[in-house]
Amino acid sequence: MEFGESVEEALTREYREEVGLPIQVGQMVLVHDSIPPNRHRQVLNLYFLVTAEHFNIKVTPDAVLRDASFYPLEEFPRMTVNPDVKSEILEGLKAQWPEGCRYLGNRWKD
Repeated sequence: MEFGESVEEALTREYREEVGLPIQVGQMVLVHDSIPPNRHRQVLNLYFLVTAEHFNIKVTPDAVLRDASFYPLEEFPRMTVNPDVKSEILEGLKAQWPEGCRYLGNRWKD
């Protein structure tokens, strides 16, 4: 996030800058910390539902990313996700996020 920028503005800007995709930001569904035992850093992870009119993405020349792609949902359980929040994402998608936003605590893994 840039100073003075809302989370929604930052998310929209990052999608546009990194993969050239305009999005609409929906509901925040998950939040968790990533704090190592020595507490030398802290990351706050925020997960949102987003929609887009198309799925044509391409890493832009100035992007930090090396690659970006969309994958079928059936492949998601076999993918590596760090921190591992796959079960929470799959549960939320299946139930259509009935609990609203869930806080998952510290999900740091060495």
